[in-house]
Amino acid sequence: MLIYRNLVQRPWMAEIDTMKCGDGPDALGDRLIVRVTPRAAANAVKVERQADGTDLVRVYVTTAPEDGKANKAVIEQLARYLKVPKSALTIARGLTGKNKIVHIRR
Repeated sequence: MLIYRNLVQRPWMAEIDTMKCGDGPDALGDRLIVRVTPRAAANAVKVERQADGTDLVRVYVTTAPEDGKANKAVIEQLARYLKVPKSALTIARGLTGKNKIVHIRR
């Protein structure tokens, strides 16, 4: 596990654990393991420390998980939280589940 430090202006980013997903110049970059809660009371992104010392990124969205609406909201919330463009984020795994892997392009 590597710490996502590409955005040095934001020291809080050091708290988010990510995994390297390629080493060439064309590699997608880093990825986040995310747990999504659809139909939440409010949109939010929270990083929680687990008992084993790893961080869990939780994304709460108010939209229902139908026709990809919740996935779109997840990308919007993560982009706003990470201060990256929405086009830099892609859901690589978990399009129909609560656990997702989101790639962050460099």
